[in-house]
Amino acid sequence: MKYSFKPLFCAMALLWTSFALAGCSHDSSPVVVLHTASGDISIRVEIATTPEQLRRGLMWRSEMADDEGMLFVFAEEKPRSFWMKNTPLSLDIMFIDSSGKLVSIARDTRAYSEHSIASGAPARFVLEAVAGFCSRHGLRVGDRATLPPGLPGGPGRGPSTQP
Repeated sequence: MKYSFKPLFCAMALLWTSFALAGCSHDSSPVVVLHTASGDISIRVEIATTPEQLRRGLMWRSEMADDEGMLFVFAEEKPRSFWMKNTPLSLDIMFIDSSGKLVSIARDTRAYSEHSIASGAPARFVLEAVAGFCSRHGLRVGDRATLPPGLPGGPGRGPSTQP
């Protein structure tokens, strides 16, 4: 009796491909919802929590979609300072306090700059998006953010506009 491994090989290849494609799906990405006077905006985020992730951020990233960003999560709320060293993308940087309020926005930062960008107010979270994001969506200081649930060191739902 002769066995053919071709059907088994094809089934395994199909299974592997489906897992690989599922990993590329944006459906499972954490989301930050920004609440503005003109409505809510959702942005899919990578979350930076480890010292290495917080240090590296979006350095060397050459492209990012308008609905993507990076959320930096810090253990405590305090004044923050960022720079654009080794970052080829111009970014909007939103500083967010523990309650989910946008306390400061640095718009259209200059790529590769080593100039310090200060929050101007204590912040526990920092959200980076492509330059122009805040202007396109009408974001202003005082707007609110609902962060993904389960952030390290934070409440289960993250800051929210809910009472």
